Amino acid sequence: MVQTFNPWRAATCVLMLSLLGIVLHTFGDYGMSWDEYYRNVEGGKKLAYYQDAFAGHWKPYDNNEDLYPGFYDLLHQGLNLLQPCGPGELGLVFTDHLLTAIFGLLTILAAYKVGRQLGGERTGFLAALFLALFPHFYGHMFINPKDIPFACMYLWSVYYTLKLIASPLTPGFVARLAIVYGLTLGVRLGGIFFFGFMGIAFALRLFLKRHEGQLIKKGLSYLGLCILIAIGAFLVLLPWWPFAHPNPLGTLIHGLGRVANYPWNGPVFFNGKTYAAIDLPWFYLPEMLLVTTPLFILGASLAGILIAARNLWKKLPVERFRYFTADRLCVFFVAFSLFFPIAAVILKHATLYDGIRHFLFVLGPWAALAALAAGKLWDGLQEEFRKKPTLSLKLLRFALPASAVIFVLNMALEYRVMHPYQYVYFNSLVGTETRAWNSFDTEYWGTCHREAVELLSQHLARAKDHKVYKVTSPMAPWLVEDFLPSNMVYTVDWREADFFISFLRYNADMWSDGAVMEDCVVYRHGAILAIVRDRRKIIAAQRNGGAKGHTTSMVSGMLLDLLPDLN
Repeated sequence: MVQTFNPWRAATCVLMLSLLGIVLHTFGDYGMSWDEYYRNVEGGKKLAYYQDAFAGHWKPYDNNEDLYPGFYDLLHQGLNLLQPCGPGELGLVFTDHLLTAIFGLLTILAAYKVGRQLGGERTGFLAALFLALFPHFYGHMFINPKDIPFACMYLWSVYYTLKLIASPLTPGFVARLAIVYGLTLGVRLGGIFFFGFMGIAFALRLFLKRHEGQLIKKGLSYLGLCILIAIGAFLVLLPWWPFAHPNPLGTLIHGLGRVANYPWNGPVFFNGKTYAAIDLPWFYLPEMLLVTTPLFILGASLAGILIAARNLWKKLPVERFRYFTADRLCVFFVAFSLFFPIAAVILKHATLYDGIRHFLFVLGPWAALAALAAGKLWDGLQEEFRKKPTLSLKLLRFALPASAVIFVLNMALEYRVMHPYQYVYFNSLVGTETRAWNSFDTEYWGTCHREAVELLSQHLARAKDHKVYKVTSPMAPWLVEDFLPSNMVYTVDWREADFFISFLRYNADMWSDGAVMEDCVVYRHGAILAIVRDRRKIIAAQRNGGAKGHTTSMVSGMLLDLLPDLN
């Protein structure tokens, strides 16, 4: 059967190919993030585990603190064996950026699939576009090896669970569902709540078949499928989690307990105040989602809520149970996959930090729902205009697509200006990044250290200064040392450093003395992300007169020892 040309499907193909081209062109522009080092280390251990096992020298995996199964880690290490981005540490880092970006593209593809399931090709295209235009999602696509892979597998799990509501239950579909669930667990154990989602989907399926009879028989068969899928998913998980091999079930229970009560209580900068992570107000996550989402998507979301409430108010009393069609139950399920995790962490008062980065996975369902709402809004406007073609409706018919085009162009410009720190974005509700950097954590990943190194190198080149200098930073040396040119060497002793490079988190830029070099400040939209301090005069004074550096350097060393593990 020959498929007819669909402009929305064609637009989706153009979008995906364009994004692929942008990814291949820009993935090497991003600095190294905090977590990449830890994932690289743990991934190397997992790879060594299998290399030893296949060489006949098997021994138990020795890291009982690694809570993350290794689906992404092992893929990354395996890909790096081919050295697609070159040898050495930087080759490993850029391979990580490339693979994470591929997972990001697969997430956007999943958004298209979910959107198409909800409202056809147009909704699918808009869902993919909206997710790509979430700045925090796009920016993390290149530097977040934990949350982007999970967001990807989460959305694919949503898609296949969505199909469970009304699609035929063939053996192939059941196998795919088990594989997707298993790989979601293989990225992060939090994916286990999809077994609850699966139960909800089967319950909705049973509701839709309530007139066919034999509900008990169907319910028991669905229960059996749930057990079968859960076992299959667990078997898919195991190869990616070496630590669980000696005691799979016990390790799973232990890991879930650790994940549910993650022991991190560092400082979080929120609304101009510093909180301990466990003492953040309940609205931390909702507010961060609100102020980091583009206003157009917020507007489409609000329109969707109003449209849904209006339909519910008008039709539910009349149609009663007939109101809950398969299409509406699918929308309900996607909304549940968006709101349930947010509500759960609020009620549990779970540990949160780093803005929305642990909840990037809810942006996919959000994009699909906002896309559906935008389409419904346009269809409603068209219908009203056909009934009553007034001037105001005619203007609205022009204003809605015009505002959508302006939104896309504005976000494209924003991405270009913010590159490669798109994840620092804040909307105008808090004054954009220009004002938000004084009230919120912004550049918490530390990727800006790379640009600070480049600015310092350019400064020295302009001065024709070819001496070899010692450079230091307040924490995570790998954020700096992997990008140092030949005339700079890294030192862990801050008192002997000629230059101090730091981002602004934890006021780390104040942990050393030395003058801030104005031409080496990393900033976007007026938001300062990193600075370089020149300590050469201080070092010269120490050498000539035995003077010591400012005590701030000594204090900062003690502060570093007191900081919790930020992994």
